[in-house]
Amino acid sequence: MLGAFCFGRYIFCLSNTSKLWNIFAMYVIIVPTKHFKQKIGCTDCITIMITKVTNYLNSIGVAYELLRHQAVVTTEESRQVIHVPNCMSCKSLYVKDKKSDNFYLVVLPFDKRAEMRHLASFVGCAKFEFATEEKLLADLGVHRGSVSPFAYLNEDTATYSAPLLIDESVWNANRVKFHPCDNTATVVLTLDDFKKFITSIGKKVIVVD
Repeated sequence: MLGAFCFGRYIFCLSNTSKLWNIFAMYVIIVPTKHFKQKIGCTDCITIMITKVTNYLNSIGVAYELLRHQAVVTTEESRQVIHVPNCMSCKSLYVKDKKSDNFYLVVLPFDKRAEMRHLASFVGCAKFEFATEEKLLADLGVHRGSVSPFAYLNEDTATYSAPLLIDESVWNANRVKFHPCDNTATVVLTLDDFKKFITSIGKKVIVVD
């Protein structure tokens, strides 16, 4: 790859094997002429997406610590690899109402079970189910294992904006940590700064128990 830059929710890359500009959304390459998508491994694109998150936090005056580490997929792996004292370990789940096309991002303590019926009751639904990998990529531009509230920066809010359902213990923690749209890095920030981020993107927040 010859170079890359970020614009909105997309990453533009120029390949040394092609004369055409290709549009990358996280790990997804979108070739407009064929509307074809495939997963790719692109270190430069990963770096750009992490930088997109940190640049946004810098732009709104949020203090944070960026930690780099080996890739972690599960919350248990994350807890074992990333040791931050006095900091809430969280998991983020992209879910949908089983009877509609309404989607939600749920943030819970890493060791709390997601009770789908209970969580759905906070928005007047009968039960949630997990969004598909394809929908997760299309809406938030991330794969499972890299989901976090920072993925809201990839949302096309003109189409749909998924509300945030966040556990009260996370909403009242001293510090929290999330992946910056990639599971080889973690952003640590105070609760006040996290709330500042959520406010800055105009996100609807529903506190759950």
